[in-house]
Amino acid sequence: MEHIAPQTPTKGEPVAAGYCEYDDSFKNEYIDCLGNYLLLSKSHNCSVGNQPFSKKRESYTQLAQQREIQDMATEIWDKEKIKERKDKIVNFILENL
Repeated sequence: MEHIAPQTPTKGEPVAAGYCEYDDSFKNEYIDCLGNYLLLSKSHNCSVGNQPFSKKRESYTQLAQQREIQDMATEIWDKEKIKERKDKIVNFILENL
């Protein structure tokens, strides 16, 4: 499982790297949120690591869920996008039970 927004900010500068500020709310409610996870192969996950969002986004081309991230956000991956994606996943599950 890939953390789209990395567990630790890229070089300590999350906003410059395309992520929102790593405040207490973000650390406690969004880092490990379902909406911030993406299924990637182990090699793909290792290759994107702690890169800026723009670099990660460029590599998300293989699966529909990866392309979904490209459609959702172009420059920044933040709390709003994580919540939006989590809600979309939860709604899909509930509608398909």
